Amino acid sequence: MHRVGTNVKAPTVQLAWALVLVLGAARAPEAIAGEASDMLARWAPVHHQDVDTTGNHALNGRADYLAAVDFDDDWDCSNNWENAADRELNAVVYTSAAETANHWFLFYGFYHPRDWTDRWFSPRWIDSEHENDFEALLLIVRKQGDTDGVVEGAITVFHQRFLVFLPAGTRLRPIADRTAGPLNFVQYEGLSRPVTAQEAKGHGLAAWPFVELRSSGGVIYVPGSADGEEPADPDDAGVPYALVDIFAPNGLWSQRVNPRTFSHWGRFSSDTNDCGGPLRACLTGKASAPWDLYDGRDSQAERGWIATHPAGLCNLYFPGQGFDTEYIGNPYQNP
Repeated sequence: MHRVGTNVKAPTVQLAWALVLVLGAARAPEAIAGEASDMLARWAPVHHQDVDTTGNHALNGRADYLAAVDFDDDWDCSNNWENAADRELNAVVYTSAAETANHWFLFYGFYHPRDWTDRWFSPRWIDSEHENDFEALLLIVRKQGDTDGVVEGAITVFHQRFLVFLPAGTRLRPIADRTAGPLNFVQYEGLSRPVTAQEAKGHGLAAWPFVELRSSGGVIYVPGSADGEEPADPDDAGVPYALVDIFAPNGLWSQRVNPRTFSHWGRFSSDTNDCGGPLRACLTGKASAPWDLYDGRDSQAERGWIATHPAGLCNLYFPGQGFDTEYIGNPYQNP
C-alpha cells in the first residue's frame, strides 16, 4: 500500500507531495549505463494517472494503470487486452536519450494495454477503443556546466497531437499552434521534477494540470523502483515506476521486426477479441511505438522524430532558436 492521503486534489498537489515525502527514499531506478541513464533518472517526472472505474472494460480501474508492453511475459501484443484482466500491471516508463553539444533530449514512454471507453456512442459518431496505447514525453534539457542542466521545455503526445509546455523563465518561443500551457515542477526526494498527467481511458499525456483529474486525484506514480509496482487501488499515491531502456537487450527495440509485437513498422499488433461492443467499435493498428509517433500537422517532420530526431523536431517547434542536429549520442542512429 502506497497511500499517503485519501483526497489528493489537483489544486493541492504541493501538499500531496509534502505527504508523499514521508515514504522515505525509494530504490534508485535500475541503471542502464552512463550519463544518459543518470540524466533520465534525474529528470524522471512525477506522474498523475487519472483512473476511471466505471464500465465493463475498466477492470475496476486497472485498465488505466501503467504497464510494461510484455507485462504478460510474452511479446505478443494481440493478447494484451485480454491478459490485462488477470496479470500484474507493474508500472514501467520506457526511456531513451539523445545528446548534442548543448542539449539532452530525454524521452519517456507510457504504455497501457487498453485504450478503452465506457460510452456506447458519442453524439456524432460511434465511439471506439483499441488494444495497446502508447503516449510520450520529451524533455528538452539545456546543458549547464557540470550540473544536471535546466529543463527548457517539454513536448507531450496527446493522442494524435503533440503539445508544448514551457517552464517559467524559459528562453524557448514555440510556434503558436503547439503551445498548450506551463510546465510545473514539484520537489520529490530533494529534487525538482516535472509533473505530468494522463487522462483516463484514452490516456492523452500532458503537463499537469492540463489534464483534468477526478476530485480524488487517481494514481500518483513516482520514479524509484527497479521493477515497478502495481497500485494498491485507483487512488494510490507514491507508486514507484521503473525506468526501462528501450534499447536494453531483448527490449522493445529488439522486437521491432517481431510480427507478434508489431503488425507493421512501429504499429503494435492488435485484434478485436473482447474489445468493442454495441455501438462501440474496436479498431486495430492504432497504437504506435516511439519510432512511429507523429502529429499529422507536422508536414516537415518524419514519423518518430520525437524519439529518433528530437533536435530536428525542436527546430520545427522553436524556429530560429538554433538547435544543433549533430548528435554526440543517439541510439536510434547507432542502436
